[in-house]
Amino acid sequence: MCYRTRVPSLGFAEVAEAAFLAGPKKLQKLSGIAKGTINVFLVIDLLGCCCVYIVFVAENIKQVVDFNSSHDLDIRIYMALLLLPCILLSWVRNLKHLAPFSMLANLLIATGMAITFYYIFTELPAPSERPQFSTVHQLPLFFGTAIFALEGIGVVMPLENNMKTPTHFVGCPGVLNIGMFIVVLLYSGFGFFGYLKYGDDTLGSVTLNLPTEDILAQSVKVMIAVAIFLTYGLQFYVPMEIIWKGLKPHCSQRPALYEYLIRTVLVVLTVCIAAAIPNLGPFISLVGAVCLSTLGIMFPAIIEVVTFWEKDGDQTISCCGNNSAIEGGDDCTKVKGIKSEIPQTTGCTIFSVRACRLVKNTLIVLFGILGFVTGTIVSLEEIVDAFGKPWHP
Repeated sequence: MCYRTRVPSLGFAEVAEAAFLAGPKKLQKLSGIAKGTINVFLVIDLLGCCCVYIVFVAENIKQVVDFNSSHDLDIRIYMALLLLPCILLSWVRNLKHLAPFSMLANLLIATGMAITFYYIFTELPAPSERPQFSTVHQLPLFFGTAIFALEGIGVVMPLENNMKTPTHFVGCPGVLNIGMFIVVLLYSGFGFFGYLKYGDDTLGSVTLNLPTEDILAQSVKVMIAVAIFLTYGLQFYVPMEIIWKGLKPHCSQRPALYEYLIRTVLVVLTVCIAAAIPNLGPFISLVGAVCLSTLGIMFPAIIEVVTFWEKDGDQTISCCGNNSAIEGGDDCTKVKGIKSEIPQTTGCTIFSVRACRLVKNTLIVLFGILGFVTGTIVSLEEIVDAFGKPWHP
């Protein structure tokens, strides 16, 4: 889309707007709605992630403090104590200035993960000792939690746009591919071996299962809590940019003051929401089901259909046995596209490129809708049930 629009960089919402503007005429008038919808979901998603971060940090700190003192304070008190540090961190306005915090957080997370794996692999049970499958009712929760791994989708394009050499971000291997490979590997490892170790007692974060009486385990909880806190500013950056871009024209007088005020209000909002839903597992699943199923599954599929609608209009694919061709000439199958030296034979099947792309992306959207509806309902049920029980980290 950058090539089509001749602009150096585009955000997620701008890509959607440009795709609709360059798409079918009937959809061009929806470009503004497409941009606004994605911006709304991005704001909800990333502010929701900030809320999850606050719950996570508060839970880990509470476990350590409660064990080393005679106090058993409500988790919401720890969230309130996090308010001022989060406000100060949110006042960092330049993404480049957040890089040192991110680097320190990565170091702490790497150390914490290594120690966590040490505890997980100590006296690890055999796979036969765990149920191979839970219940169908738990699948929507799994969907929301698993897709929460896509939370970085909102900061992908801003990071690429702020890189010194953006061409290194994508491609093979590329920063994005390497990063996602590592993320998938770590998520899979923690998910499989964490459940193998703790079974149905596994909490919303496996670090909460570590023995609190061990000093080493306490250090992990503190390190991970500090690391997640330091990345709060990175998650906060994109929603603040989206909101401020819309409000800035109305704050011409003393814009800096208004910007800091809005940043403060948003942080207070995330802390209040976190205090209202202090249960990590269902909260993660809810954010994943509501926001990531739309941003990570449905919207990209819709954008692809709209982007290539005109280009795919007169293209077809010819499949003859084990061969296929796009456009031919002379003795080749006569379809538009790239020249392929495949003789024309009987029994060939011709497919419309537009129809194939439409069917593929329709199935993807339907899958996203299914995850959105079921994941949201089950997550809300879990949250409502949690309100009727005494809270335990």
